[in-house]
Amino acid sequence: MDYEHGFVLCWAFWLLREMEITVDISEERLCLVKDPFAVLSLLYMRENDFLAGKIPKKTWQSYMKGDELYLDHWLLSFEALERKWLNNRQGSDYIGKDDFFLFLRENDISFLNMEYRTNPIKKKKLSFEQDLDESIDLLSLLYN
Repeated sequence: MDYEHGFVLCWAFWLLREMEITVDISEERLCLVKDPFAVLSLLYMRENDFLAGKIPKKTWQSYMKGDELYLDHWLLSFEALERKWLNNRQGSDYIGKDDFFLFLRENDISFLNMEYRTNPIKKKKLSFEQDLDESIDLLSLLYN
């Protein structure tokens, strides 16, 4: 998946988490996920047992270096190291060597709030047996 589809993946992963559904996605398919937000969502899902199977650590570790802190994958490079989801292949603490990101670390600054929850979704309202002509108001399921 490229950047164009990252937001779709994030919403899908968020909904799976909200509904507490575990998925099993092959490592081969996960290697295709390049969007940093989608990768962070997957790492969160893996940590919380909503993602079964292996994750492509070697693929995603390519973003775990100091140079990436100022490129497209800066959020992944920062948050994944701070949360110990991924590490640098050489064991380097590249955040500790960067004044700006070290300041963020020392002040316990994070850009993710993975613990925020919406109102519980009523699973009984979502079923495959539901009449396909009947529309589902997803917002009312989440926020009422």
